[in-house]
Amino acid sequence: DVVDVSWSPAGHRLASVSLDNSVRIWSVECAIAGGARLGGPNQLITSLDGHCGMVKGVAWDPIGRYVASQGDDKAVLVWNARDWTQSARVEEPFTRTSQKTLFRRLRWSPDGQFLCAPHAYKKPAHIAAVLHRPTGVDTSAWTPEVDFVGHKSPVVVAAFSPRIFTRSDVDGTGPAAGRAAYCVCALGGQDCVVSVWLTCKAKAACVVHGLFTEDVLDLSWAS
Repeated sequence: DVVDVSWSPAGHRLASVSLDNSVRIWSVECAIAGGARLGGPNQLITSLDGHCGMVKGVAWDPIGRYVASQGDDKAVLVWNARDWTQSARVEEPFTRTSQKTLFRRLRWSPDGQFLCAPHAYKKPAHIAAVLHRPTGVDTSAWTPEVDFVGHKSPVVVAAFSPRIFTRSDVDGTGPAAGRAAYCVCALGGQDCVVSVWLTCKAKAACVVHGLFTEDVLDLSWAS
């Protein structure tokens, strides 16, 4: 089964993940030009084999340099979209998760600086981990920026608003320090709850209870 897909920023390639443990990159241009269904021999660019379990989430970096995937092997893998090598394997804080989920829909912030990965756990709470994009030569150092803590069951899906926001300083320290960019991320989980977070704050901006009676499996923002 194919359980998640993600378009490249230019819209001419498609990443897919399935329960066969693989991440596959497709050329949609070839499919359209050939007038064929996706899946022909000339349309598969590469198959990325690094997960040791079923892959349940994939997200293409909005800048176009990376593809990230997350699976049942309790790891997030980051792939270099230039040569399809594995840039990083992040296992903490995902190794302590024990419960199963249908999906692990990780997502990038619209500026590409943050990668929010669900289904993480830090005792005593289920969390979504926000990883910061590395700078400099070492592209393997995907360090945690902040943890979104608050769900009582595993987080299944993360979804960033496509907009980047700025906030004004309230203590009058000057215009240079008075504006800071931040992104907004929504989470859905097996606790039937949706929460909304700001990357500049450790506490949820909004938590919605009572709308769902089953797991929240996907979320999408209006543009």
